[in-house]
Amino acid sequence: MGIDLVAESTEARRLFDLADSLTQLPISKLCAEGPLERLTQTDAAQPAVVVTSLAALAVLRDSTPLEVGAVAGHSVGEVAAYAAADVFDADAALALVNIRAQAMANACEVVDAAWQP
Repeated sequence: MGIDLVAESTEARRLFDLADSLTQLPISKLCAEGPLERLTQTDAAQPAVVVTSLAALAVLRDSTPLEVGAVAGHSVGEVAAYAAADVFDADAALALVNIRAQAMANACEVVDAAWQP
């Protein structure tokens, strides 16, 4: 998922490395190789979606003069959209999404434990 973008942009590579570092998860490896079951768990999926979006944006910005006129995002995509609009930088977006992903993973564990017979 998006890992091919690192061959196109040094910024994309930096972003995937940052995602690995911030999350303490092998986001780059999960995006490249899976397994899908692990990549789709919320603590990994949310940073993976945002880093892939930001890496795609980096490739676009490297190859084309790009002026963003509007952005949109749903759920975790909103974090990448804010970064695309320069509301905050990509580093802040990845840090924020990591906190969000951890909070949601913890909430899921609590709910799952409460529903166990």
